[in-house]
Amino acid sequence: MDIFSAAVEIEARLSELRAGRISKKSVEAIFVRSGLARTEQRIEIAYDRKGTFRIRSNSVGSIANLFEENTSLEFVGAPQVTDLLCVSQNLNSSGKTNQEFVLVREPFACGDLNLASRINGVVLCGPDLLLPSWKEHGLHNTKSVKLIGEKSEIEIGPIHSPLLSAVDQQAHRHEWLRTQSLVFRAKDGLAFSLMMLMKDLNLLLDFLSFVRGFRVGLSHLVGYDSLGGCKWVQLGSYKADSMQRQSNWFDCHLTRSLPSIFDLLTAYCQKTDNRKFIRKVVGYYCLGNSLRQHAVEPALVMSATALEVIASHIFPSGEFTRIKRTGFGNLVRALWLRLKISEAPDLGLKDLPKLVGTENWLDCFDGIAKLRNLVTHSKGEIPGGFALHEAQAASQWLVEVSLLAILGYRGEYGDRRISRWVGEHKLLPVQE
Repeated sequence: MDIFSAAVEIEARLSELRAGRISKKSVEAIFVRSGLARTEQRIEIAYDRKGTFRIRSNSVGSIANLFEENTSLEFVGAPQVTDLLCVSQNLNSSGKTNQEFVLVREPFACGDLNLASRINGVVLCGPDLLLPSWKEHGLHNTKSVKLIGEKSEIEIGPIHSPLLSAVDQQAHRHEWLRTQSLVFRAKDGLAFSLMMLMKDLNLLLDFLSFVRGFRVGLSHLVGYDSLGGCKWVQLGSYKADSMQRQSNWFDCHLTRSLPSIFDLLTAYCQKTDNRKFIRKVVGYYCLGNSLRQHAVEPALVMSATALEVIASHIFPSGEFTRIKRTGFGNLVRALWLRLKISEAPDLGLKDLPKLVGTENWLDCFDGIAKLRNLVTHSKGEIPGGFALHEAQAASQWLVEVSLLAILGYRGEYGDRRISRWVGEHKLLPVQE
């Protein structure tokens, strides 16, 4: 079996299993050791529970010095070569060396990368979506979210396996689940290359990560031509955070708002500087949510960094430098005023406003800055209670509202600062 036939079979299997390791497929490949010795043999390929692409090889020979060798891999029928890292090996009773490899750089694309009219993939640890129904060609309803990118039309649909119950979701909260299927189609109906797709693909990753609040990945992209033939495959996954509890501005009842928000994001990111800004701030935002599961102190630092990145983008460089010199609290307050946000970040909170009053701080912006400085500079005692947690929640709320406001969104959102039912929303607190 060649790599393209195996990729199609693996794709079908990925759409059937939400969690767990994918059963191995045997393919023909060429090992290149130390840049000289070329050995053609059958290998086994599979995805593990984290979405990592793994390669297994059984070769005849000694186990000695194999870890030190530089090993590359070339699939038969594809010209691309990738470097491998040996992660385990043992010598079995028949005298063969069992080795397991991972890709040094993941994902790895092989095949004719300039030819595809449809690209299928899988979303790793995506947001909880309530997929609307669409009537295709008047024949049947399909459930999917449809987004329009710069080069492609994107369709996010369900995995065919049964939905996980709440108990199963809790059991899998530290795993990497395949949550949705993914299809890219060329806008003009013609073939397009993987390189042309990368801008839409990276923007989609940042968008889904902002929606979920944690880093979302894509796995096992397969390119098909207009006749349905597999032309290339991207093996491996874009890294994702595990299925931690989602609690941010988005819930599944806001799924219908995603196409309009993605349109705003695509238009905003036409400028390279805006694209770099979105990638940077979403990265810090996701880190703030992810670290919050373990310790609030580094999470607050990441949230504050995200706010500083937003401020540096909004204000001209000279004005930003001038305001920043007066203190972080003044910088965040100026950002809040510039974006015309009508609610204070500590609205609905208890311990943070109480601490601000006790310490005679100016306001919640000053309080967030003081707590952030206590964490980063280790000067003074960090107060007890939940003030630090609320300062981080208020900072993340301000990041969310600021980003949505910058994109031009004025619809409904979920307020992360308060306990609320799923589907309980209010209008974004931004004045026109």
